[in-house]
Amino acid sequence: LTAVLATPLVLVLVWAAPKTSADPADRLNLLLVGVVLSSVLWPSYVVFSTAGLPGVEPKRLLTLLLLGYWLYKMFTSPVLAARFFSRWRAGGWPLYLLLAFLVWRLLSALASEQPVFSFMQFGWSVFNYYLVFFVALSSLRDRGDVARIMQLLLAGAVVVALLVVFARVHARPQPRQWRALAAIALGN
Repeated sequence: LTAVLATPLVLVLVWAAPKTSADPADRLNLLLVGVVLSSVLWPSYVVFSTAGLPGVEPKRLLTLLLLGYWLYKMFTSPVLAARFFSRWRAGGWPLYLLLAFLVWRLLSALASEQPVFSFMQFGWSVFNYYLVFFVALSSLRDRGDVARIMQLLLAGAVVVALLVVFARVHARPQPRQWRALAAIALGN
């Protein structure tokens, strides 16, 4: 409730903030890399629990930081806003199809048998995937930025694959465990 009531004040303060000519893409790309790496390397079931608050995972914290910084810079950095809107115009109909898809998902969530649950699922998917896409649309400056993000994704996939191989090699059941499993399976 406090966040809802404070939103207009925050928007007015952001709107009144001084404009800067500096390009915030470096910081946004760093946060974007943090979100991507935490998505790949941090298991979603490991969360930080705090007393009285829901559990929080690093990806969600970094995504909140990324979105907050991006929204602030969209209002205060004409370079970032111009890049976003020029790419939006250049994107053409695929971006409008994406918006139509999001509107369709919202309408179908609200018309479902469980509208609250469906709306929450819609909100989490927008937060976790689509908003990060829009940040990338405005913060990636050239093919070099895209190549660096792809290299990090590939490196993260290699690390995850190596961890899986390591776990598979070192977590092999011992012969005693095989006998116990066979006894359970055979009902002995």
